[in-house]
Amino acid sequence: MSTTASPSHGQSFRAPAPWRKDFTSHIDSLPMPTFVLATSHGPHTPRARTCVYRGLWGTLLPNSRNPAPKNPDIFESDLPVFTTDARMEKAGELCSGPLGEAGNHEESNDGLVDTGGGGAVEAVFWASEHGTQWRIRGRAYLLGPEIDTDGGSELARKVKTLLRSKMRRRSSDSESQEPEGAEKEWSFTREITAHFGNLSPAMRGTFRHPPPGRPLATNPPPEDDHLGLGKKVEDLDDPVARKNFRVVVIVPEEVDRTDLSDPEHPRRWLYSFRGDGNGTGTGDKSGGGEVIGDWEVVEVWP
Repeated sequence: MSTTASPSHGQSFRAPAPWRKDFTSHIDSLPMPTFVLATSHGPHTPRARTCVYRGLWGTLLPNSRNPAPKNPDIFESDLPVFTTDARMEKAGELCSGPLGEAGNHEESNDGLVDTGGGGAVEAVFWASEHGTQWRIRGRAYLLGPEIDTDGGSELARKVKTLLRSKMRRRSSDSESQEPEGAEKEWSFTREITAHFGNLSPAMRGTFRHPPPGRPLATNPPPEDDHLGLGKKVEDLDDPVARKNFRVVVIVPEEVDRTDLSDPEHPRRWLYSFRGDGNGTGTGDKSGGGEVIGDWEVVEVWP
């Protein structure tokens, strides 16, 4: 049995991040919204790979072919989302290094990373049509299938609390316009399943591949293990695929925007999170900056 987990009403009036509108506009212009994700594999070994941007947490990318039930469309955030396989080294790296507010991670009975994280990451986007590079630095959190279950882990509750505090009501909504009980209907589990449904059947099938990175000559999956290449998954509750599927949410701490569209006048801005949780920043710390809501914005030399 699962319980719903809705954001609190206290986050209703937080303004969107000052970089959000331009960022989403730029990413929406990409034919394929990919980015490079950098993590740390140990104290001095970087790792980077290309990932696919899956929207902002609470704002699912539109897909008319998604068969999953959706959450009420009442919340949004400034938190980029991607998906990953819990068996990949990346999952462990997202939980390594300095711990975030929600601690590290817990493992399932299969030794897979469940909900947790807090590892430092940097996501780099190149919006070619706009000549702009976006670098988003912050902490990443994995969301596993047990996140809403009764009696779930204390760590899962901490991660949910953290992400709830970063969510807000959509600016177009008001209490009088929402269906009664809409906020209580919103759940992390439904949002995770909707992200799984937003993938194509072939992409869902990749979560039934043999363990990523393992040599072909060793530990081949037994015939009854239901693992293999080229599978398509139609069932949103496929037990093998869902066991391995994770949604990853990045909580930005700094956004570095470099505009190279005019070669004679390149520009660069740093956006630093200075919020106190109430939608008001704590002041200009860099010198020459402007505080807008929870964020300090300062233009720097490119």
